Amino acid sequence: SRYDETWYFAISISISNFRTIIYFISFGRFNFVMILLMISKNILNNQFFIRNATLSDVVGMEYVQSQCYPTLDSSEILDRNHFANHIKVFPEGQIVVEKNGKIVASASTFRSDFPEHDSTFLEETDNLWITNVQVPNGDWLYGIDMGVLPEFRGLGLSREMYKARHEICRNL
Repeated sequence: SRYDETWYFAISISISNFRTIIYFISFGRFNFVMILLMISKNILNNQFFIRNATLSDVVGMEYVQSQCYPTLDSSEILDRNHFANHIKVFPEGQIVVEKNGKIVASASTFRSDFPEHDSTFLEETDNLWITNVQVPNGDWLYGIDMGVLPEFRGLGLSREMYKARHEICRNL
């Protein structure tokens, strides 16, 4: 019957500094529209490009993490599997900066409500996975990670990633 059909399609539109992806989903009798505003723009006199991360970026993000935090215990360092999950769970909140196609900086976030009790970083971040702590309509944007390769520090890339986080908050 007509109600047994499942389908979706997506439209991608670039407007100003955002790439807007609109998903139209039909599942049986239920119809959904999901709109994602994704960051996509040149920064710092067009020397760098900041955008939302994709699954093809996770190896570069892992490299940034390893170079920025070489002394962290393995239980506290984000790897490509964590980043892939972050992109799956909250794509709007994962940011990379690239120069000539190379990932030189990245930042990860998730949405949450204000914590009701004290917790450790690993508890608050679901042991870095964010799956069980991401609140789709949460009032807070929790910055789990930010890193800039050492050779690109001091250029304002962290400031640009914080600006992008502000843009994400305004558009949620």
